Amino acid sequence: MRGACVTAAAVAGLLLALSACAPAARLDARWPRADGERTVAGPSSDALWPLTGKPALDDSAAASPAVMLAVSDTPAAASLPGLDSADVVFEITVGTSDVIAAVFHSSLPAAAGPLRDPTGPDATLAAAYRAKLVGRGQAGKALADVAALAAAPATGGAPPSVVAFASKPTGASIGSASQIDIPLAGGSTAEWRYDAGSGGYQRFVDAKPALAAGGRVIRTTNVIVMWVPPAAWPGAVMAGSGRASVFCGAGKYVGSWETSGGPPVFRDRDGAPIALLPGSTWIEVIGTATNIVLR
Repeated sequence: MRGACVTAAAVAGLLLALSACAPAARLDARWPRADGERTVAGPSSDALWPLTGKPALDDSAAASPAVMLAVSDTPAAASLPGLDSADVVFEITVGTSDVIAAVFHSSLPAAAGPLRDPTGPDATLAAAYRAKLVGRGQAGKALADVAALAAAPATGGAPPSVVAFASKPTGASIGSASQIDIPLAGGSTAEWRYDAGSGGYQRFVDAKPALAAGGRVIRTTNVIVMWVPPAAWPGAVMAGSGRASVFCGAGKYVGSWETSGGPPVFRDRDGAPIALLPGSTWIEVIGTATNIVLR
């Protein structure tokens, strides 16, 4: 019996040794071979884009200067290539014309426009955002390659000032609005319709979708309406104050805007700052006598 036990143990040991070798061969055949490795950097935990409040790749990217395009909106453009990539867009309807100034920082499309010739107010806005201003004359064509402009050594300058963002809007909400109608010059109407699925607003002009490149409907996270005196927008420097309404997350916040050289700051009726939701912002600048319609 003792001999039988030794023989069984020996056989068991041989089987165990064979089984230890067999899986290794199968694993070598099952997995692909790698001759090298590479490391992909992830977003820094504390680097944020100053104009959207969203995570940036690193501090260096967030500290890069911005580019502002002088964009034509006359007549009201149904297609605005690249503007869905802008961090902040000003649509200025003061007087008899509509113009757009778009600030690009976190996303740099290869084609954006259509461009127009810059004006004095454009230069003032660009200074407020520390951005390189580009119009049709500088680009030499209707659309601008924003990525190339941002990479040009002449861009220079400092990063934009940080705008206040929060995971939830701050300030005292006075209600909600699922659609914001804003009169434009020439009888057109810009409509911002809240889309609960994306948590943002989609742009329509005269009830038709306003499109960016690829047939995408232009979308923004925050919509702000600024009322300004026609003769005061803006002067030699970005300065002043006035009435404002802020719309984000379907909420409506009524108060004021103010600025003393940088991007405008928005406050509710109690004077508390309104922090926007992280994402892009479209600012509608209209005259003090213009009324908007909320639905």
